[in-house]
Amino acid sequence: MIVYKIVEKEGDLIKTLFHGVNGSRILPFDMWIDADRKLVSDGSGGTKYESGFHIFLTHGKAEEYLKKFRTPRNRIIIRCETKAFKGKITNKDVFLAPRIFIPKQKL
Repeated sequence: MIVYKIVEKEGDLIKTLFHGVNGSRILPFDMWIDADRKLVSDGSGGTKYESGFHIFLTHGKAEEYLKKFRTPRNRIIIRCETKAFKGKITNKDVFLAPRIFIPKQKL
């Protein structure tokens, strides 16, 4: 299934916005990437949920969410693929994928 993700662009690299994968924020192209799965919360004392890659089901929803950032700071929306996802209990427009594939694309 095609989904969309907000990432930070740095030259030809794309990076996660906050938490990395296996100690790195750099996301590789053309391979399946497994999220570091753990119990997390939004802010201190917030509702706990199992982590995953934050994704959006439409480009439009990703664009709406991107407008909420205080600074665009090289933020872009990329196309990804996933085989599974679940809703993020703290935001109805954001979904969590345990695994994504990011095909090489023009940034």
